Amino acid sequence: MDKKVYTKALEHLNGDVLKNLSTLKYLTLYRDHAKVHLAEDACDWAALTVFPTTILSYDTSTYPTARQALFLNGSSKALKHGLLAVLKPDHFLLRLNEDLDLSRYQEKYKVSPGHSYISFSGFSSGTTSIAG
Repeated sequence: MDKKVYTKALEHLNGDVLKNLSTLKYLTLYRDHAKVHLAEDACDWAALTVFPTTILSYDTSTYPTARQALFLNGSSKALKHGLLAVLKPDHFLLRLNEDLDLSRYQEKYKVSPGHSYISFSGFSSGTTSIAG
């Protein structure tokens, strides 16, 4: 992995740790297996972090045909789309931490929604309840 790209991507990701927590967690656990692609302009950035699913037991069991897990983070939708545009059609799982319109890729890839989750963290001196 290109150490400069990795370091710069890590700087960007650490700028909002809670938003980028999943990617940071996987980079911490599986750095040696990661490939990081970075796009930047004057004010914005996007990072595409790629892991083989063989190292991720949840992904292997939940998405058995996926070969790669892709984590897409950034401050610019245009730069994120730029990183996605160069991907070759393959079996991969795309992880996003915010909404991104993927309709433009439906001809190139079979786009289908997967699992999603919302998590809450907080500290309170009293009792907290979440109703859904």
